[in-house]
Amino acid sequence: MLNFSKYVHWDMVAMCLALAVVFGFEMLGVFTDRYVTITAIVRQTVPLWARAMILGWLCYHFMIQ
Repeated sequence: MLNFSKYVHWDMVAMCLALAVVFGFEMLGVFTDRYVTITAIVRQTVPLWARAMILGWLCYHFMIQ
């Protein structure tokens, strides 16, 4: 079970608000063609091999270790 009581209340509020804003902007870009999403920026700037390397490291770090 997650225990959020060790975090300051306003830190959790700020984190949830930041995630909601990023998610909202991402969805604006996904469902309309007027906005650019973070995903599109990453796809245009980061090479495929680097994205694959980062994804592999994240999978190893969070799933295997």
